[in-house]
Amino acid sequence: MSARRVILHPERRAPLNWRALFRNAENRDMVAVAFLSFFLGFWVVYRYNWGVVRMMSLFRRPSNDPTWLLQAYKNDPKVGDVVKLPTFFDVDGKVVNLPERKGFTGLVFMTDYTSCGTSATIRDLETVAQRFPQMKLYLVAPTSNMEQVRSFWRIRGFRLPIVLDPDAQAAKRLNAIFQARGYLLDSSSKLLYITRQRQSREEVEQDLSRIFQQYKEVAQR
Repeated sequence: MSARRVILHPERRAPLNWRALFRNAENRDMVAVAFLSFFLGFWVVYRYNWGVVRMMSLFRRPSNDPTWLLQAYKNDPKVGDVVKLPTFFDVDGKVVNLPERKGFTGLVFMTDYTSCGTSATIRDLETVAQRFPQMKLYLVAPTSNMEQVRSFWRIRGFRLPIVLDPDAQAAKRLNAIFQARGYLLDSSSKLLYITRQRQSREEVEQDLSRIFQQYKEVAQR
């Protein structure tokens, strides 16, 4: 008789012994909890008609503004209020009195004018300023570091005028100390518009078009 050839497979594992597994009380409890959780979840989905999208939405981060931001918005000046603005300075140290005596004045407060997203934002603002020549648009830097602002501005080659708000006095009066925001005032310093959070350039342009059209209709009467 020929010797029987035996091939060993050391990488193979012994089959799972279910009987031995369930002899352990702790293992039985874990399996019972897993099955109970599965059937309970299935019943909840069936009972309340929850789809996959709805269940995922329970774990999704809410898109609404955080509580602190909603509280901060309560300090906003109201549209229609007359806001007395402090004295501004340009990058050469000259006094700039705002708002403009004629037409409309736009103020965009840049809380961090040197951030990486500032350039793209300013390019959008330049487009807005070109579309609405009846509005003189200024960027406001809440700082007194004139040399830093001048250097940054000239290196980037921005066309919009920028003014300095020492000690952030104007930012405090308009509640623009926590994020970049835009404001529209008429020649009497009456507040006409405040930008909302996460607005696109197109949305801002639509709002401005509506406001200027309303003023044009009133002037024609």
